[in-house]
Amino acid sequence: MELKTYITNITKRAKTTIGFLRRNLRHCTFNCSKTAYLALVRSKLEYASVVLDPFHQTYIDRL
Repeated sequence: MELKTYITNITKRAKTTIGFLRRNLRHCTFNCSKTAYLALVRSKLEYASVVLDPFHQTYIDRL
């Protein structure tokens, strides 16, 4: 799989997860929302940035 396609898929999944969290955790406390974000979204993006090690600025900005 091409790097551009993979990064696009990762960011798309992160955006859909953020939408899910916004819809379902709007009545939760800040700490609960923060924990869910860190566990479900940020961890995937950080893993992708470490594993892929993008060197083009456009890829870095997307992640």
